[in-house]
Amino acid sequence: RSSDLYYKGIYCGSTYELCWVIHAIDHGIEFTRFPGYVEANGKKYYPDFLLGDGKTIVETKGYEKIEAVDIKTKIA
Repeated sequence: RSSDLYYKGIYCGSTYELCWVIHAIDHGIEFTRFPGYVEANGKKYYPDFLLGDGKTIVETKGYEKIEAVDIKTKIA
């Protein structure tokens, strides 16, 4: 289930995001919320996080159909 909350000042739009944020902080992984969205062919994709390298997107989902993953990968 989705639940909007904050952990150490970081917005988490779901409990999956919360778990990833806790893991990243505990392991010293640098990241930020993704600032906005990416768009291609009229489709918008709102990624969850961006790693400290500035180019690796992290998307947290419990389950997602492969078709949706393929679309997001092409857009990103």
